[in-house]
Amino acid sequence: MPTQDLVQSLFDYESETGHLRWSKNRVGRAEAGCRAGTCVRGTRVVCVHKKQYTVRQIVWLYHRGTMPTSKIYPINGCANDTRIENLTLAKDQHWIDAERLRHLLSYEQDTGHFRWKNGRGPRAKTGTIAGRNRFGYNQIHVCGRRYPAHRLAWLYMTGEWPQNDIDHINRNRSDNRWCNLREATRSQNNMNRGPTKANKSGFKGVSWSKCNSKWIARIKVGKKYKHLGCFTSKEDAANAYNRASEIVHGDFGYSNPVVG
Repeated sequence: MPTQDLVQSLFDYESETGHLRWSKNRVGRAEAGCRAGTCVRGTRVVCVHKKQYTVRQIVWLYHRGTMPTSKIYPINGCANDTRIENLTLAKDQHWIDAERLRHLLSYEQDTGHFRWKNGRGPRAKTGTIAGRNRFGYNQIHVCGRRYPAHRLAWLYMTGEWPQNDIDHINRNRSDNRWCNLREATRSQNNMNRGPTKANKSGFKGVSWSKCNSKWIARIKVGKKYKHLGCFTSKEDAANAYNRASEIVHGDFGYSNPVVG
């Protein structure tokens, strides 16, 4: 493990840029004054005594005297901005605030897209759409953390983090238009979900009863299920669920697409 004395003897540190430069010639490798390190997957790393470290780790050791005990994040979100005032330990890192978010990204209310205001390398060029789809949700990696885009949209528009879930009104997880988002409790969010993959009827709240040889409709009220009746057709059962959902769940209720 390198020490503070060792790294201070190997490198000169530029406080304005955060760059490390070799203080002495390295035979066959680099001359004194050359910037130290190479980029690996977007992060600058440097080799010290045949072991690879991130430049952020070495800068931290250079100034603090100890190797960081947890991952280091750049406060401004720029991976290669290694100025010591821009570095923070993971355990000390706070959630991004609205001001910082609006500085880094712009939000299009009509499309739900976030775009980078300032380029952050080949994967995040100025003007390009930020984020990637993970499990149906668009997620954006910014300031050392990965955030769901729908929660960032709420922060961007209101200036505050939501206290509850953010519900997609049309149930499309990737549709982050402002008109499609609303704050909801976990219970309300579940009300707006469609039938699960295990549902064999194709309609929420509808299942087949082997005992009665009929379709049963039921709806969840609080933590219990309320029986709505037995029906010959699953469409009639689905309509019964829809009527109950409108009354019990209100604006958050899911309505089965039934003809007739």
